Amino acid sequence: MFQGDEVKTAGYVDMPKLQMFFFTLVGAVSYAMLLLEMFNSRPAQGLDQFPGLSQGFLTILGISHAGYLASKTVERTKTAD
Repeated sequence: MFQGDEVKTAGYVDMPKLQMFFFTLVGAVSYAMLLLEMFNSRPAQGLDQFPGLSQGFLTILGISHAGYLASKTVERTKTAD
């Protein structure tokens, strides 16, 4: 799952994939904890919307995904011309 996609990098860990996975995992766990806290602290009638995401979290997640996409633009295996 975390190995490189190209022939040259197939046997190595692809760091952009790994960092994107962990940022996404931390974000999902954090949001799940927010939901759990909301469900435990409010009565059922008070549950009218999901908790919001902070601007800082969205920025970090956006930078993480942009870094991953930027790493996909670099060709590491030379093609035969």
